[in-house]
Amino acid sequence: PSPTGLGPTVAEATAGMSPTRVQEIVAAAGLPTTHDPVSAVGALTALFTDRTRMSALLDEAPAESVEVLSRLVWGPPYGQVTADPARHLRWLLDRGLLLPTAPGTVVLPREVALHLRAGRAHRTPEPVPPPVAVAREHRPQVVDAAAAGQAHTALATIEELLKEWDEGGPAVLRAGGLSVRDLKRTAVALDLPEPMAAFWVELAYAAGLVASDGEADERYGATPAYDDWQELPAPQRWAALATAWLAATRTAGLIGGRDGKDRTLSALGPHLDRSAAPEVRGRVLALLAELPEGATPDPEALLARLCWERPSPSSRDLRARIAQWTLNEAELLGVTGRGALSTHGRALLTATPARPSAPEPSAGPPHTVPATP
Repeated sequence: PSPTGLGPTVAEATAGMSPTRVQEIVAAAGLPTTHDPVSAVGALTALFTDRTRMSALLDEAPAESVEVLSRLVWGPPYGQVTADPARHLRWLLDRGLLLPTAPGTVVLPREVALHLRAGRAHRTPEPVPPPVAVAREHRPQVVDAAAAGQAHTALATIEELLKEWDEGGPAVLRAGGLSVRDLKRTAVALDLPEPMAAFWVELAYAAGLVASDGEADERYGATPAYDDWQELPAPQRWAALATAWLAATRTAGLIGGRDGKDRTLSALGPHLDRSAAPEVRGRVLALLAELPEGATPDPEALLARLCWERPSPSSRDLRARIAQWTLNEAELLGVTGRGALSTHGRALLTATPARPSAPEPSAGPPHTVPATP
């Protein structure tokens, strides 16, 4: 579906339909049959875009049929039907008010939806972006002190993780990733909740500090890059972590959930990549940067702004979850302090390519970040 929640047009939805079936729909809708499917589709489209005739057709609809249309009208426009649809669904299918797109799936044609919406593309027009309200205000020095303290904690946590894995790290699962048992052991060793431990494991992986050893009995451990990273000053070590986090497509917040085949998503395992993650992270930080220094945003207002910028119903839930994870992870990493963007968090943004207000997905990872916690 489009960002407006509208489905395909009648012409698009009937493109693969047999000419005989198209003529049956035209006849059931009260229109004269035609000599070819193109003119039949044109007649059906003309009916659905004629407000007077369309209103008369819907006046004949059973109440249950009207209820079905009301559930689909603002999107998503797709629904499921059985091989033997109920009578009120059959009434809609016979007249083309619902059209099949695949076995068991139907769609509300765009022309029908626009009639039911009285011609509106959106339920509530919002031509002006909603403001990101400020929940709390802190002195910038307090924000920077809190963020810097957490940044040093982040460095210490990564070092502790790699020391824990230095002498024979956890085994790599046959399907890839870390077992639930090994994640629990790592969480206990770091004295952290499992979701937080999973975040640090994924961050170390994204920064190139941990990987599989490639042996027959594969295990995770520190990479040669970890030795180089340890030799860097603290600000540069933090910058390497923050840059990797900002650019990573892997999404630690998904760990513990289920994939499309109902398999558990494991730390360092496959299926954690989400192409929208870098763009959403960058946009969340950019919105924080637009607030006064020391200002903590209202999370709900921030999410409302992101939804306004990208209103697609199909991606709204994932983007909202990534945005919430970004706020939490930025605080863990020390990009923010007490929920407000820190001075070195702003430096992280200025060292990456500029992001427009209506963002497009990031083309690639940023480069060096001269941030100083």
